Amino acid sequence: MTQKPLGRHYIVHPVFKRILECEIRDKYRDAVANGEAEEGYDDIEDIKAALEDGGKVTFAGGVAYFQVFNDARDHGQKHGKGYPAWRVVSYERGFAVQARISGPYFGKNGELIE
Repeated sequence: MTQKPLGRHYIVHPVFKRILECEIRDKYRDAVANGEAEEGYDDIEDIKAALEDGGKVTFAGGVAYFQVFNDARDHGQKHGKGYPAWRVVSYERGFAVQARISGPYFGKNGELIE
């Protein structure tokens, strides 16, 4: 952040850094090689999400799979407010949050994935 003096006060302005898509893909390749992210993503938004969460969440078919039960539970509490029967389901690839029994799952931002 940059600061500009204004009398005795400072106004703080955020500094925005543009990152090229190729740099993001390079970071992703490095994270996969170090075991910090799961490989197989092609979409740039999925790659960004994989880098941001440090490999704690994986996505398959749009469904979010968490490595830790408590993270999945927190995701359900955040996005499952209109669904009184939401639940956390355990799978081999992690824990997924289901909106209702035999129903759709929650994606990354709380959208329903059939």
